Amino acid sequence: LASPYYILLTNDDPLKRAFVLSKKLDELEDETPELEEGFSKMAGACRSLGEDLLDLVRNRDEAEAILNCGDDTSPLVHGESSQMKLSRLDMAVDLQQKKFVTDRWSQRLVKE
Repeated sequence: LASPYYILLTNDDPLKRAFVLSKKLDELEDETPELEEGFSKMAGACRSLGEDLLDLVRNRDEAEAILNCGDDTSPLVHGESSQMKLSRLDMAVDLQQKKFVTDRWSQRLVKE
């Protein structure tokens, strides 16, 4: 259930699912020390989904699509005049997805 491929294929919002699942797995890791290694690997796989997606980004439009995933007013759908919310970036901050937040594309869009 924590496989990035499975998450991508079975969820309408795979980034949200991966971020929330990695947080839950981190909590389970703390609660059950005997299974710590397994939960740690699964949480890492979930965290890497967002990081890997940003690594594949080739331009600003693709970065916006990822960081605005789930927003009601995406610039890709509603035109350049719409305001970016960067909802997935906000969620990543809340759920401590450090590498996703510090990615060059995340930082570039925050500065704009």
